[in-house]
Amino acid sequence: MADNVQCDDGIACTLTATCQAAVCTPKLVMSVCDVGDTCKFDSGCLTEKCVNGTCAFSTCHDKIVSGDETDVDCGGSCTKKCAPGQKCTVQADCDQTQYNKYCSASQGICWSSAN
Repeated sequence: MADNVQCDDGIACTLTATCQAAVCTPKLVMSVCDVGDTCKFDSGCLTEKCVNGTCAFSTCHDKIVSGDETDVDCGGSCTKKCAPGQKCTVQADCDQTQYNKYCSASQGICWSSAN
C-alpha cells in the first residue's frame, strides 16, 4: 500500500501501518491471507493471487509465476517444464524432451547443450 493512503476508518496509513479490514493497523507482522480470504493485492495472499478481491488458488495456467513454479507456468509441480532461458532451481524444472536440457545451478536458468 502506498504511503499515506487513507483507510476507510479515516486514518492515513503510512509505511509503518497497513489498511486491513478497512482499518489502519501497525505493520508488526506481515500478514498474508489464505485462499478464500478478502484481498486487494496479489502480495496479500499466500498464493500471491488475488482475483476479484478474493485470494485464489494458484495454477500452472495463470500466466504468472505462482505457487512453486520457477518461471511463468512451468517448473515446480507443474506438468509443463521450463524451456531454455527460463528460471529453474533443480534439474526436474527443465524440459528434457528435446536435446539435453539442464538447470544451471549457478545461474538458475534452464539451458540446452544443443545451443
